Amino acid sequence: IGQAQIITQDTTTVKQFLIEGDSIPRSSIELEEVILFNKLKFDNKEERVRYLILRRKTLKVYPYAKMAADRLVELNSRLDKIDSKSKRRKYTKIVQKFIEDE
Repeated sequence: IGQAQIITQDTTTVKQFLIEGDSIPRSSIELEEVILFNKLKFDNKEERVRYLILRRKTLKVYPYAKMAADRLVELNSRLDKIDSKSKRRKYTKIVQKFIEDE
């Protein structure tokens, strides 16, 4: 004669998708929202060419702009930790020299 064991069940509720009879937790395939735009229409060829040039230049520069923005945020957070104005100025000059040498 065996003894009965008390088993506690997990009561966590998880929202799920049902795909082809298989339940998949929503958290495992959660995606960011995607915005779709209409196809661009240009009045003439010159506008189209100007747009394509601007797009190419923007795509080329974007990674550098993002890196600069990240560095600026980091610099500001470090400057907030420095108490004295003269030390802040000194630190800023050191960072500026480092960036110019890159």
